[in-house]
Amino acid sequence: MSYDVLIDKYLCIGCRFCAVKCPTEVLDLRNESVAFVSNIDKCIGCRICEQCPEDAITVIGE
Repeated sequence: MSYDVLIDKYLCIGCRFCAVKCPTEVLDLRNESVAFVSNIDKCIGCRICEQCPEDAITVIGE
């Protein structure tokens, strides 16, 4: 199954929650300020990143 991780760059505050919590290291921070998807092929769809305190992340796929 493939997944897509959408990050709202206007809501993201660069707190690193998603990058730290992701068990497969799909997410990272660019210039220490905005999250980005660094390796979507590793996404297992666990949706832990959707617990973002700013509601900036949505995972698409089942």
